[in-house]
Amino acid sequence: RDPDAHSLMVHVVHQNGILVATPNHLIFVTTPMGRVDKPAGQLRHGEVLVLPDGKTSAVTAVKRKQGGGFFAPVTTSGLLVVDGVVVSSYATVPGARWLRHELAHAAVAPLRWGYGPVVEGVAEALRNMLCIASPQAWLCSASIHPFAAVLHGAALGRSP
Repeated sequence: RDPDAHSLMVHVVHQNGILVATPNHLIFVTTPMGRVDKPAGQLRHGEVLVLPDGKTSAVTAVKRKQGGGFFAPVTTSGLLVVDGVVVSSYATVPGARWLRHELAHAAVAPLRWGYGPVVEGVAEALRNMLCIASPQAWLCSASIHPFAAVLHGAALGRSP
């Protein structure tokens, strides 16, 4: 959580409103094969978003603007409703766009099962080692949870 962070944001204009998310945030769209997730930055005109009532809303435009505030709560379902649209509570990792909702949801299972002081201490120690080996501002920032930082490092092929 970092309400003061500023970055490029995607404004997804759709039939029922505007969804604002980071380009890497996973958004659900409906396809002939069912619901799939994709990064907000890859959404295109005509794709169909999922609404909380089960209805859908077609994307009419996608704009990029500077914006702020990052929030990524861990939920038991891995789902959130943001700006009236059902989205994943996860985002892809820069450099690892293959990451999908189901994999991210499985990876954070320890957080959902009762993350405690021991696991938090181990995650913090691993993040510190990761940041010494490969310092990156976004990964080493206090605004990213240590467990998430370790998972992001692993997704990028970096280990402490």
